[in-house]
Amino acid sequence: MKIIAHRNETPGCPENSIASLEYSAQEGIYAVECDVRRTGDGQYVIYHDETTRRLTGIDKLISEMTLPEMKEILSGAGRAVITLDELTAGYKKTTPILLHVKERAAWPDLIEKFEAAKEMFIFGVESIEMLRAVRAFMPKNRILAFMPKKEMYPDFIAEGVGIIRLWENWLPEITPDMVHEAGAEQVWIMCNTPEKGMDGTPESLDMLVKMNADGALISDVQMAMNWMKERKCL
Repeated sequence: MKIIAHRNETPGCPENSIASLEYSAQEGIYAVECDVRRTGDGQYVIYHDETTRRLTGIDKLISEMTLPEMKEILSGAGRAVITLDELTAGYKKTTPILLHVKERAAWPDLIEKFEAAKEMFIFGVESIEMLRAVRAFMPKNRILAFMPKKEMYPDFIAEGVGIIRLWENWLPEITPDMVHEAGAEQVWIMCNTPEKGMDGTPESLDMLVKMNADGALISDVQMAMNWMKERKCL
């Protein structure tokens, strides 16, 4: 089972930074995940949340701020943000980046950036519109559906996505075997346990293997590395 390092907030490395991605790109990690959003002035930033509230205490929408405004707010909380261009220029590892595209509209300038840097990414899309745009230049085995609703997997498969992401708490209502039978090449599970949330647990990873999951997205990279060593996956 592939291990995908989710969001990558590691000791000394803030989430969605080049340092955190490169730290997580260790031997045995299949891909490292981060997020991209569009600011109010049309810049593309590597940032998870819709607002700045969780990291700064200031509740401002990313989509309504300019990049300088966003940087100023984050700086006041001891945080920083990088742009998509800075990511593509600065990331030096060969481990692919699973880029969770938080934008559902296929902005032409964003698609141009994606195509120019396509070799470094697996694209995670939330909308059929974005899937169609990325599918024009990417093979299906490098496109993942971050479906808003669990019932949508047949729609994404029909449009040519190769990888379907399920949440752990969607199991067993929808299983990897069900999604494989519907035509998905791979099924990856976002770990989400009652005990540890998206950090996951060794027991949870064992369960996903038994359920024929092809991959697991997990936030606790060190735990996942220890699990792989104990299971002799490394």
